[in-house]
Amino acid sequence: MEDMEEEMFIDSIAKFMKAQQEAEKNGEEEFTCPLCGGEAWWGRSSYNNHLHCGCKKCDTMIMQ
Repeated sequence: MEDMEEEMFIDSIAKFMKAQQEAEKNGEEEFTCPLCGGEAWWGRSSYNNHLHCGCKKCDTMIMQ
């Protein structure tokens, strides 16, 4: 059962990152969260160019 949960988690992160990459490619700083339909955002650090992104509704958060 744990393997299935881990797979679902990885799939969710992959969907979120794909949506973020599409938004970045289109020059948009906000995008629709593919997990919950909420408002998601992204930005890059001016110091090291690391990615920070998250969803305001489901609290998904990714920091590089």
